[in-house]
Order: sequence, then structure tokens, then C-alpha cells
Amino acid sequence: MKVCSFCGKSEDQVGHMITSPNADICSACVLICMAMLLEEFLKRVQIDGKQTKVKDQD
Repeated sequence: MKVCSFCGKSEDQVGHMITSPNADICSACVLICMAMLLEEFLKRVQIDGKQTKVKDQD
């Protein structure tokens, strides 16, 4: 049985599990990671109350 590499919940306990050969992550942990990334992105975009253009990362 697969378990989330981040929170330890099993496949049966979560709605969806993204799996790979070396790690698995549940949908709840994906949402937490997305929120963290969004927060960091917004910090970089907003400097001194002014919005700054963000370059595309290729």
C-alpha cells in the first residue's frame, strides 16, 4: 500500500495519490505545497506595495 511521503497517510485515507518510483504525495499535501509556492510568488511580485513584472521562467 502506498503512503504519502509528506504526511504518511495511506492511499485509503486520501482522495488522490500522485505516485512516482521514489515518492508519493497525496492531494492534501499538493494543495499545501501549492499554497506555499503561491505565497512565495506573491512576495516576489509585490515589493514595497508596488507590483513588479515577473519574468517568465523557461
